[in-house]
Amino acid sequence: MKIAIAGSMQVAKEMVEIKKELKKENHEVILPANIESYVDGTIDIENKWEKIQLDVFKYYFEEIKKVDALLVINH
Repeated sequence: MKIAIAGSMQVAKEMVEIKKELKKENHEVILPANIESYVDGTIDIENKWEKIQLDVFKYYFEEIKKVDALLVINH
């Protein structure tokens, strides 16, 4: 099954962990751009204006249309 995970940057670490668990069950999992780099410290801050300029939001919404399920993480 192809699953997209969505949530705020406050739960980025949880999204990455859930992705790992789902992949163990042979699911294809997509996350928003830069989440894994944010969690591992490769990038320090999320720049919302850069995301808008690069159409990151639009790209992810297009990817969500192609999945079988959407998992929203919201604490």
